[in-house]
Amino acid sequence: MHPLGQFLSGTTSLSKAEAEIAILSAACRWGGQYVLAVHAREAAGAGLAEDVIAALTEGRPAEPGDPRQRAVADMMAALAADQTPPAPVFDAAVGLLGHEGVAEVLALAGYFSAVALAMKMYAVTPPGGPPRC
Repeated sequence: MHPLGQFLSGTTSLSKAEAEIAILSAACRWGGQYVLAVHAREAAGAGLAEDVIAALTEGRPAEPGDPRQRAVADMMAALAADQTPPAPVFDAAVGLLGHEGVAEVLALAGYFSAVALAMKMYAVTPPGGPPRC
C-alpha cells in the first residue's frame, strides 16, 4: 500500500484540508482510531476548522464554509452511510472538484479505509486522545 500512499501524499488537485476531510471521513467509517488521531492533527495543521474536525472525528455531519471542502464532506458523508451520493451532491462535487478531484477523493477514501482497517487488525495503539467515532 505504501506506493499508493506516496502518490496520494504528493501533488493532487485537492488542497491538504480537502484531502484531510476525505481521510477523516474514511477513518471514522471504519473506526480507525490510529488514522483519526494522526489525521486530526494533520487536518488542524492544514487549517481545517476545529468544528469541522470535531464533526468528522465524532461521526457527525461536517459543514465547512468553503464550497470545495463542503463538496468533499457531503460526498464522503453519503458514501460512508453506504449511499449513492444524491444528484445535487454529485453534481456539486464534479462542478467544484472536476472528475479528477472526485477520483482523487475516492482514491484517498479507499487507501485510508485500508490503512484504518489494517491498524485495527494489527491493534496499533493510537497516539493520545480519546477514541472517537
